Amino acid sequence: MMINDVRNIVDFILNKESRGYITPLQFNTFAKQAQQEIVDDYFYEYNKAILGKSQRINYKDSVTRIKEAIDTFIVSPTNMVFSNGFFNSPSNLYTTINLIYNGKEIEEVPREKLSYFLTNKVAGPSVFYPAYVKYEDKYKIYPDTIVSGVQIIYFRNPKDPNWTYELIGGNAIFNQSKQGFQDLEIGYDDKFKIISKILKYAGLNMREPDIVGAAIALENQGDAK
Repeated sequence: MMINDVRNIVDFILNKESRGYITPLQFNTFAKQAQQEIVDDYFYEYNKAILGKSQRINYKDSVTRIKEAIDTFIVSPTNMVFSNGFFNSPSNLYTTINLIYNGKEIEEVPREKLSYFLTNKVAGPSVFYPAYVKYEDKYKIYPDTIVSGVQIIYFRNPKDPNWTYELIGGNAIFNQSKQGFQDLEIGYDDKFKIISKILKYAGLNMREPDIVGAAIALENQGDAK
C-alpha cells in the first residue's frame, strides 16, 4: 500500500534526523493536504500544457501521464438533486466536465451574457437546447421548466487518505483491514513529491528547519528521476 510506504519513509527520515515522531493523526492531516496540492498541480499542469504554455522538452509525455492521473478522478454521469430552483453540486465536486439532459450536453452560459441569451428568440434556451449558469456550488438550468433528469459528469476531489493502525506494545502498527482505511490516490511517480510535502508540514509543525531542508533535498531527488 502506497500510504504505508510513504508513512515508513517519513518516519525513517524523521528518525534519521533525530527529530522525533508525528502521530497517525498528524500524518493523515499532512497527507490529505499534500495529496490535494498534488492533484491541484495535475490540473494546473494539464491546463497549461494543452494551452501550449508548457516549456518542458518532454511535455507530450508529461501531458499523457497527467491525463492518466486526472482520469482517476472522473465520475460518470450522476443524477443531480433539484431544490429551491437550483441543481446542487455533488459534495465531492472538484470541477465540472459537463451537464447532460436527455442525452445532450447542456451549454454553459457566462453570467454576463445571460440576459442576452434569455432574450434571444433564435438561440435562446429550450428543452431541446438547454443552458446553465453556475453559481458557486449550484447550477441554474434554463428553461426553468427543467426540474429533473439532469446529470453531471465531473472530476471529484481525492478521497481523504487514512493510515489505519492498531496499538501493539504502545506502538502504532499499520493495519489496512481497520475500518476507514483509505490509500493515497496519486500515482507512484509522485511518491517523492508527497513525502517531501509531508516532511515540510512536519518540519513547520515541529519548527525544525532541518526537516524542511531534508524535504527539499528529497523533492529535488524526485524531480531528477
